[in-house]
Amino acid sequence: MEHFVSFIGGIAIFILGMDFAKEGLTSAAGDRLRSTIAKTTSNRFTSLASGMVVTTLLQSSSATTVILVSLASTGLISLARSIGVILGADIGTTVTVQLLAFPVKDFGLLMVAGGYAVRLMVKRGVLRGVAEGVMGFGMLFFGMKLMGEGAVPLRDAETFRQVIEASPLLGVVVSAVLTAIIQSSAATIGIAISLAQADSISVTAAIALVLGANIGTSATAVLASTVAKPEGKRVAVAHVATKIIAVIVFLPFIDLLRVGAEWMGGDAPRQIANAHMLFNVATALLFLPFVHHLGRLIERMFPFKPKREPFGAAYLDAGAISQPSIAMANVTREIFRMAEVVERMLARSLEALAESSEEAIDRMERDDTKVDRLDKEIKFYLAKVPKRLMGDRLAKEFYFLFSLTNDIEEAGDIVSKNLVHLARKKRKLNCQFSDEGLREITDYHGAVTANFKLAMSAFATRDPDIAKKVIDEKRRLREVLDDMEQRHVDRLNQGVVATYDTASLHMNVLGHLSRVNSIISSVAYRIKESKDD
Repeated sequence: MEHFVSFIGGIAIFILGMDFAKEGLTSAAGDRLRSTIAKTTSNRFTSLASGMVVTTLLQSSSATTVILVSLASTGLISLARSIGVILGADIGTTVTVQLLAFPVKDFGLLMVAGGYAVRLMVKRGVLRGVAEGVMGFGMLFFGMKLMGEGAVPLRDAETFRQVIEASPLLGVVVSAVLTAIIQSSAATIGIAISLAQADSISVTAAIALVLGANIGTSATAVLASTVAKPEGKRVAVAHVATKIIAVIVFLPFIDLLRVGAEWMGGDAPRQIANAHMLFNVATALLFLPFVHHLGRLIERMFPFKPKREPFGAAYLDAGAISQPSIAMANVTREIFRMAEVVERMLARSLEALAESSEEAIDRMERDDTKVDRLDKEIKFYLAKVPKRLMGDRLAKEFYFLFSLTNDIEEAGDIVSKNLVHLARKKRKLNCQFSDEGLREITDYHGAVTANFKLAMSAFATRDPDIAKKVIDEKRRLREVLDDMEQRHVDRLNQGVVATYDTASLHMNVLGHLSRVNSIISSVAYRIKESKDD
């Protein structure tokens, strides 16, 4: 019973260590992962290298695949390039297994203690994430030690040995199911290494478990794809397909894998780690020349027709919530959609005011409903992003995006409520602006619209020079507004009839346009402040 508790407890600590290492390393490097994948996947070879690097940093091929599902769902990476990254991720995950094969298990608790000491002293930043990663690896090694001690009695359990050794195919199936349940191929392979090290199973049987673990690890991508768009679902299909096909190809040659692993040298744990590496390198060599063909085949096998759905968020992929850097990028894309709707409303407001167009008023009100929906969905999405996985930079980005969403929604409200109200009032009174008054409103409206676009350019580039131009233009337009007010008063004194009929309307229109300009200019102040810090 004591050995059983040690074995089960070791598995639990191992899995907890995997999670801790992944979260720590994600916190340290996660905000760079999306750009690494998006910028380094121009061809199949760079895609392969990108997958290897990112998975080595994350210590989880499943996490890399989840990122891919999210990127594919938002159209940032093609299916063919995704397959290249998947093949690289599978090679990258062999680094973890190679580390497990080193005889460092006795130092696991020392690593936990060292990482925890640094974590106590460092409250945030990359170093804290690295410290948590070291703690995670320490837990991995300590869990491996407990599993090894707990597996010793199994060497004398002949029934257990006979079942495991009976058929490599049975080992593959059992391992795939176990990996799908615990969602960690490294944990399953760690169990296989512990059993082989305790002489409870042969290296060949352990390699069968390794092959099954490679299939089971694709379950995480499948789960992530359930809330993804069709493009993301295809990535999960590609992951499962490459794994199953590779195991079908190599399972009959499992003895050759064992011989190759033995030739590379080392004891049983090292041979199992070598077999895992050989399998994934061979899989990459098998599929890499055909990633485009495989991508097209999957697209033909899993076609989809775009459905006409009610207006809503297009980029807020629920599967990316656990990856803050990708989630923030998704929100950024959605904010641009929201700003485009408000900009369209602002453009129609001039038509509604100048021509008393009821159609323009109706469209503005319909667009305001879209803005309100996007505002709500963006905020709910941001609220779900785990704060514990954000570094300092992402935490600032979180609040920046939240505030900007508020500002754009408020600008939309001014257009849809205040300017629409004035347009309806003008229509009801059946009055017209004077020629000079309409020219002033048109010019001022055009300047505010241009500054709106400039502010969104500043947001897109985070360029402080563009932000300064926005701020300078806001101040200039304030002075222009003062001059227009004076000219309006002069026209009233001159007794211009049209000016008299639209006296309050004229100034209210200019005032609300000025408010829109002030609100949207706040993004420029935030960008300038962030660069000054």
